[in-house]
Amino acid sequence: MIGAVDRPGELSAITIVRVFRAPPEFMVVCATYGPDGHLFTLSVNGSKRGN
Repeated sequence: MIGAVDRPGELSAITIVRVFRAPPEFMVVCATYGPDGHLFTLSVNGSKRGN
């Protein structure tokens, strides 16, 4: 299960969020990586006026 911790102190995933200026306003990129470094999920979305 993505995001679940089986044992205390165990790293199960890490999510990185980056926000870039891009027309019309911003681009939001989110990537979630597993403990061995493989990519679980990637999403790219636009944002205009905070939406």
